[in-house]
Amino acid sequence: MDFFKNSVLVEMIAPTYTDNPTHQLENLLQTCGELEEFSVEVSPTNTARAMVFARFSDAAVASRAIATLNDTEHAFLGGGRLKVQETFYSCYCLPQEKASSVRADINSLQTIHGPGIKVQEHLNSADDFELRIYGSDPILFARARLEFDQLMEGEIILDDDNKPLWDDYFDLPSSTKQIDLMNTRNAGSFFIERDFRNRHVLAFGSKERRTRAKDLLYKFLAKVQSCVLTMGVSDACMGHMIRAGYTNEAALSDKLHFDFSSRTITIRGSVDEREKEWATISKLTRENDASPTVVNEQSCRLCLSTVAEPVLLGYGVRRRH
Repeated sequence: MDFFKNSVLVEMIAPTYTDNPTHQLENLLQTCGELEEFSVEVSPTNTARAMVFARFSDAAVASRAIATLNDTEHAFLGGGRLKVQETFYSCYCLPQEKASSVRADINSLQTIHGPGIKVQEHLNSADDFELRIYGSDPILFARARLEFDQLMEGEIILDDDNKPLWDDYFDLPSSTKQIDLMNTRNAGSFFIERDFRNRHVLAFGSKERRTRAKDLLYKFLAKVQSCVLTMGVSDACMGHMIRAGYTNEAALSDKLHFDFSSRTITIRGSVDEREKEWATISKLTRENDASPTVVNEQSCRLCLSTVAEPVLLGYGVRRRH
C-alpha cells in the first residue's frame, strides 16, 4: 500500500482529439515543477475523456499547477479543457486469490463513503489486482483510507495473550497444504496468509469473515497441538543421530523435527506414531548414555566426533574437514 500527497487530479473535459495526448500533458505539467509520478487512468465519468494522477515533488509545485492549468484550453486536446484539482490517494496491490476475499467489501465501503471517495481497480501486467482510492476532502479520505488499509493489508491474528499468533507448525510443508485447503474451501469469503519474515498470520476479508477465519485457525491449531510430543535427548544420543542418521519414516517427513541447539525432538502425529518414535529415541538414548562418547576440546559440538584436521577460525570456532 502507498499513500500519496502533493498530488493533483487532471481531467481532460469533453475533448475532440483522436490521438493520445498524454505525452503532451506530461510535458505541460512538468513546466510547473518536478513530477514524481504520472499515471493515466480511465475516467469513471462521462464528462472527461481521460484522467491523470500527477504527484509533484512538493506541495507548492502542486498548488502552482492547479492555479496555472485548471480550466485552461489546449490545442493538443482539440480545444478541450483541463480540470486540475488537489487530490489524495492510496494504492494497493493484491494477488487475485486475496482480492476475491475482499471484493464485496470494497463495494460496500465505496457505497458507505459515497461520492466523496472514488475507487478504481484493474489487473496489472503481473495479473495482480490493483486498487486506487482517491478524494479531494482530506477528512473523508483519511476515514476511508483507514478502513481500506484494514481491509487490504489484512489483520494480524492474535493469540490468547494478545500477541501475534505463531506456531512452529507453520514452518512445516504440511501446514502449507492445510492452509491452502482452508483458503480454497472458503474462496471469496476470507484468505489466510503466513508472514514468515515477521512470524505472524494475517486474515483478509470483512470483520465478520476475519473472525470466522481466526476461529477456524484456532480450532485447527488446537488439533495440531494435541498431536505433538516434545522430548529432550542427551548429547550422546543427538550425536549418534547426526553421525548415523535417523532412518525411520517420520524423520523423512515433517512429523519429526530436531532442534540441535536445545537438544529436543518434536514428534507430530497420532498417538501410535508418537509412541513408536518415543520408544525408538528412548532406546537410542539409553544405549548411548550407557557408553558415552568422550568429549574434549577436539570434539565437534554437534555430533561429538573427534575433529579431523581442525582449522581454528575467529572466535575460537573449529572447522571440521
